[in-house]
Amino acid sequence: MKPQAVALIAFVVVVVVALVFVARPSEVPSRPVPASDATTPTPPNARLAIPVPPPSASMDLLPLSSAASSPPLASPHGTVATQLALLEKGSDADFRRTFLPSVQPELTSDAIARCREWMRGRTVKPHWAMAEESTEEGTRVVRVSMFGKSLTGFHESPSGKWLADAVWCLPPGP
Repeated sequence: MKPQAVALIAFVVVVVVALVFVARPSEVPSRPVPASDATTPTPPNARLAIPVPPPSASMDLLPLSSAASSPPLASPHGTVATQLALLEKGSDADFRRTFLPSVQPELTSDAIARCREWMRGRTVKPHWAMAEESTEEGTRVVRVSMFGKSLTGFHESPSGKWLADAVWCLPPGP
């Protein structure tokens, strides 16, 4: 058999395998999973029932102190975008308030400076497609991988603000 014929057969096999792989049904459900309520606990590995809306390119990043219910904290996406903007702006007090009260003491001036330094030049791409939604003690929580490793939880407060449960912006290590 000629080398050109072998190459053509190999090419056709690769194309057929690729088409079969692409045409195979996805493991992701084609319709949204019903949202859980406070009486029905959501398994920790459940997918989001309703995808968290993507951040708006024209989102107005108001300082947290300027509004009681600031729109940037209205979703986990908005909270991450706000945290990054506040770090860049140097608004340490407002940055602290984007975290749960139990986490805020960890955000010393030194910790925030380390966050700011480590984030400089880095692109933050939370893996929203794999985010997990659950209800913990009656509160909605969305957990997302910030840098491909551990999950950071964003908890919806009674006022509708989403607050982070971990200081995800610190560099790894001690």
